[in-house]
Amino acid sequence: MVNGFVRGILEASPAAETDLIIGDRIITVDNEPFHPVSSFRGKAGRTTTFEIERVPGTRKAIQVTPVLESLHEAWLRAAVQSVQTFKHQDKVFAYLHAWTLFGADEYSRLTELQPTVDGLLLDFRDGFGGNTMFASRFLLGYSQMQPLWHKPVVILTSSDGTRSAKEIVAAAAQARHKAKLVGTETAGAVLPCRFFAAGRDAVMVAPMSWNWLEGNPIQPDVVVKRDIRYCRGSDVQLKKAKDVLLEMIQERPEQEAQPEVDIAQQPQFLDHNLGDVHATRLVELSVNRGKFAASRSRWADTDNNGSKDLVLPSWSEDVHIVCSDGAKTRILRFPDFQEPIVSIVPAPLDGEVGWFLASSAMTTGTGQQPIAALFSATGDLIWQAHPGLPQGVSGEMITAAGDLNGDGQCELVIGLTTYRQERTGQRRWTRRDEKSYILILDTHAKLQCQRSIDGQISMLEIMEPLKEEDSPAVLVATWHALHRFQFTLCPPTP
Repeated sequence: MVNGFVRGILEASPAAETDLIIGDRIITVDNEPFHPVSSFRGKAGRTTTFEIERVPGTRKAIQVTPVLESLHEAWLRAAVQSVQTFKHQDKVFAYLHAWTLFGADEYSRLTELQPTVDGLLLDFRDGFGGNTMFASRFLLGYSQMQPLWHKPVVILTSSDGTRSAKEIVAAAAQARHKAKLVGTETAGAVLPCRFFAAGRDAVMVAPMSWNWLEGNPIQPDVVVKRDIRYCRGSDVQLKKAKDVLLEMIQERPEQEAQPEVDIAQQPQFLDHNLGDVHATRLVELSVNRGKFAASRSRWADTDNNGSKDLVLPSWSEDVHIVCSDGAKTRILRFPDFQEPIVSIVPAPLDGEVGWFLASSAMTTGTGQQPIAALFSATGDLIWQAHPGLPQGVSGEMITAAGDLNGDGQCELVIGLTTYRQERTGQRRWTRRDEKSYILILDTHAKLQCQRSIDGQISMLEIMEPLKEEDSPAVLVATWHALHRFQFTLCPPTP
């Protein structure tokens, strides 16, 4: 509301059920001069009469029944309800009015609509900031994860309504050429804050940290000014945004059309059409998979019976082992080890199956400190060690085990990535000074080999030799490359 003029109407709100439109000026409420707060105090659930001006000098009455609710909840609901599609010339656009970036359901709806539309209009005008997490994940991706949205995007901005988290997302999308900005410059108000009630009608805002966008408004790619006063619901910024999005779509290189697949002409496997092949037995595992780190699960022969089992470390101190047929599950516990287990592999120890595992403990003030440990088959701790990282350096560790030099003894392999973390936003952290290492130890924790490697280590496996004269190899995956380290067979020392 600006000087009594309606600048926005929340979807699924009492105002949305009336004849109010953007640009109307509210003159009185129940025959009293309009005030954005006191005009509605004590009137929740009661019919209230607005006197409005849609055309200067011409007044009309509109009845509204106010509700008492959280503005935050109203914004979240309105954002979800705003998701829609509409046609512009020969293209179909999706639209979201992001009143706040705290929501998540609206991005799921847009992702479902993506196959049926040609582009997206993100309306970042009005409302509040919020949290960058969901919008960034949807539009820009996260870490090494690809964004959920892959089609052209236009973001609508305004000098008073696009602020805080919306500015952060808009600036990143513009800088990475993920979207074009249409409207006016943003507010330049990006201070992560805490809010405290102050009296009946006031809020005290306490800044927590500084952001480089504070005081530095983002300049849109296409400037379109808008005067809402008596505009009768017209939106010149939205109209221009549609034209810009249409141009982006037309300039986009044509993708090669994929041939249509005739469902009747399916591939043949074992003399059966795929339509005739079905599952005869689906077994629900007796494991609550929700609490496991699925990316750290491993296939391994845990009992030397020639059959591989699924090893699932949990975020607690438990490890679940599911037999390959899914018929039974057993749980390993290590009472002398109290940290969440990130990576665990069976390690042959004197003819028995031991366990080599890695964990990460969060230590206040010093970052995340990784720990490696070796346990016997009965769960007794043989040894544990940590790299002793300096103050402020964090580390992540994964493990592998196998005979790398052909001497019949097991070697233990550690993939270690170290880094420093620094806060770059309200809930955002950035890594720097990242370094990774491959460490090879014997079962007594004596270091046998060390090798540095570029990139964050995401997977570590030992490959069996392809030929009898070859030795095993350590396969290491980073976010950017795949590395294979070969070891020369050396006869055991007499």
